[in-house]
Amino acid sequence: MRTFLKRYAVVLLFFGALFVLPFYWFTPDELDMGGDSARLWLYSPMDYVRSTAFYSIDPQGTAKITANQYLIPHILMLEGIRKVFGSSFILVGLEKGMKLSLSFLFIYLFVRDVLREVSNKKKENARIIMAALGAGVWYALSGSVTGNMPYALLTHNQVFLNPAMMYLLLSFLKSGNMIFAWIAIGVSVIFSPNFSLVAPPQLFAFYPLAFLFVFLAFRLIFKRTIPWKRMLAPLFFFLLLHAFHLLPEIQYLANPGSELFGRAFGKESNSVSYFNAILGLGKVSAALLQGKDLIPLLVIIVGLRVAKHRRLMVLTSVFFLITLTLLSANITQTVVWLYRKLFLIPGFGMFRNFIGQWQFVYTFFYALMLGFGLHAVFTRLKYRTVILMGALYFALIIFQSWQFLRGSVAQIRHQGADVRTAITMDPAYENMLDVIKNLPQDGKILTLPFTDFYFQVLGGANGGAYIGPSSISYLTGRNDFAGYQIMNPFPEQFMEYARTKDYKSINKLFGLLNIRYIFHNSDPNIYDTRFPGSPYSYMRTKLPETQLEYSDFVDKLGAKRIYEVGPYRLFENPSYTTLFSLASSVYLYDGKEGDWHGLDIDLLADANVSLGAIFIERNICKVASLPISCDGKVVSLVNHTDVAYKKIDPTHYRIIVSETAKPVFLIFANAFNASWVLQKAGSSDAVAPHFPVNGYANAWVVEGGEYEVKMIGQWYADMGLRVSIVGTVLFFIWGMYLVKRAWYNNQNDL
Repeated sequence: MRTFLKRYAVVLLFFGALFVLPFYWFTPDELDMGGDSARLWLYSPMDYVRSTAFYSIDPQGTAKITANQYLIPHILMLEGIRKVFGSSFILVGLEKGMKLSLSFLFIYLFVRDVLREVSNKKKENARIIMAALGAGVWYALSGSVTGNMPYALLTHNQVFLNPAMMYLLLSFLKSGNMIFAWIAIGVSVIFSPNFSLVAPPQLFAFYPLAFLFVFLAFRLIFKRTIPWKRMLAPLFFFLLLHAFHLLPEIQYLANPGSELFGRAFGKESNSVSYFNAILGLGKVSAALLQGKDLIPLLVIIVGLRVAKHRRLMVLTSVFFLITLTLLSANITQTVVWLYRKLFLIPGFGMFRNFIGQWQFVYTFFYALMLGFGLHAVFTRLKYRTVILMGALYFALIIFQSWQFLRGSVAQIRHQGADVRTAITMDPAYENMLDVIKNLPQDGKILTLPFTDFYFQVLGGANGGAYIGPSSISYLTGRNDFAGYQIMNPFPEQFMEYARTKDYKSINKLFGLLNIRYIFHNSDPNIYDTRFPGSPYSYMRTKLPETQLEYSDFVDKLGAKRIYEVGPYRLFENPSYTTLFSLASSVYLYDGKEGDWHGLDIDLLADANVSLGAIFIERNICKVASLPISCDGKVVSLVNHTDVAYKKIDPTHYRIIVSETAKPVFLIFANAFNASWVLQKAGSSDAVAPHFPVNGYANAWVVEGGEYEVKMIGQWYADMGLRVSIVGTVLFFIWGMYLVKRAWYNNQNDL
């Protein structure tokens, strides 16, 4: 043990310092959930995963179908850590410390092992370690790691996962030991957000290039055979263990109505337009200097000149230049032209934000070039000179990163406001969340003040503020409309009715959206004083301009206050339509070409339109062969039928429609998707037709009886989970076999 500590003292020193550093940035009562991100899992992981990942339903707004199962293992791991330590502060420190320390460690290990393969280990070992340390420290303090620390989502874990996976791959290829493959697969499951199809750019930007580099280095430079057949078992277990999220993601990808389908197979012109808009940001000089840091670039240039192991430097420089081109894009008109042509490939649209998507793989190869360059320089110098230069190099890196090391992350302010992103949760708001959790299941929520995007603004007891997706949705599981983008397809209608003080039309709009409750955060610090602009700039043009006006706005709606604690007030809206309802009348309208929401604003404002009326596009009425006249404007549906329902889970409902004299229209106020099916109780046949109403919702024509509404895409999630559970059992059996075989081989060697 003493020998180990002595040999790796410097490595352990850097690793330990980087790991513990973030714990000194925040006070124990503060929680850093990011400046514009959704890291509510750091506050309450179990609530987050329960609301977001167990079922393929978005907890916000109109409950669109999504696929977030990839979150399950990682968030459950975070919940376990939080349970052990009983503190979200510890969780935040661990998250940041892990990124810094493991980024350093795995770049160090990868560079060290590659150099040992091509060098005289005994004569050059000290220089190899110094070069690997230099690459690791630079990488851990590079912009890809530190610059994304205040804002990144789970995908930012790739800063240490990328080099970790390459180190494990290299170790597997060198030793042929399956234990390394077993560890890599286990790690990939724990960090499955980084291996999902829902967030693919990082997956497809890094691994194809990095794997190719390792394979070419192993074959061409190390002169060793690649054990292709031995990779089949790890690949099999990888697919088996990741089935819990891959199956629903593939189904989600194949659904033409999904956002993932749009990103993968959307119009090439949209991706090119976005690419053109940010093309000017692509600069070779900025990429090469990495924040005006000239020393690493000089080391790389000199290393290329004096390198003894030239083939390694040449191979690495090829990948370095490829990723530099992909990151910069704006390199001569020819490269720009070729780049635009790549968007013709289905799925390449994920790289339209080329700077953000390629930066991590580029930084990886930059670190390799730096490490190999340092080694090339060090081999030309005496040992004492190497020590002196290494000390100066580390001092320079630490000096340049001093503001970050001192905790600049903890002082990050929200854009456009002098308000820290670190927040101490207000106990009064935590009390309000508990109340919302226990509300009757039926009915969605509207959060005020309304924001420009999909954000909620929440002030903290420490003067900081959270700005991100609705904490109500992600911590209580209640569908909440917190901002403009979440109220699709009616944000403009809502704003116009508010401007004209047409409260009757607003209540009818709430009826269409199944909004039963209004949550008003009347804290003046989140609206009147500290956020004069973003994220309210556009909303202030038509919605109330002060908290006092918002209070009057809610009163004019006729909402009844049902709970209040501190500045947080909860109201119940009297004009309320249940999640499942029967239409009282049908209004037909002609859809306008290019009208993305498909519903005319004047329809709701018509005084004759009452709560319970529905709106159907005339063409849909004809195509679906609905049992009404599709030529007029309005059809009255006089009936005395009632509907009741029971929620089994967010993807499964039981419906009872009382006896009817004639067919009625059953409305389901969640976002329309063909994956929602209505079945007669005891039958597997879907009731048809299934068609959109109100510009977004689901509808069927039914008679009296018992029914079930199911989201059939959930079957893929359930099946994938079963496959992964079986795979996990087999995986651990395989792991025990590998350990036993390794122990047996060691005993025989003795």
